[in-house]
Amino acid sequence: HPFEITLNRGDVRITTRYDEKDFRMAVFGTIHECGHAVYEQNIAEKFEGTPLCSGTSMGIHESQSLFFENFIGRNKSFWKKNYDLLKEYSDGQFNDISVDEFYDAIN
Repeated sequence: HPFEITLNRGDVRITTRYDEKDFRMAVFGTIHECGHAVYEQNIAEKFEGTPLCSGTSMGIHESQSLFFENFIGRNKSFWKKNYDLLKEYSDGQFNDISVDEFYDAIN
């Protein structure tokens, strides 16, 4: 199961899961965990070392990661900006697929 762990404000780490038959698991799992990481890195410094250092609640925490996964990661503008990067790192797997076709397939 993918997860995020905060070692300190400057060191937040994530893992993801990968399925060779469905790249979406890794892509959206990574975007989701990045939502947790960004949330953790933006908790006020004054709360470091207190029980509030890991956020308001798990509900708020999860809402931030779902926002990243669903509102950013499934947004056409996001993919228009980042699709070339995905293609660059995927060894040509998506070279014959337009960004519009890709967007339709993941949504």
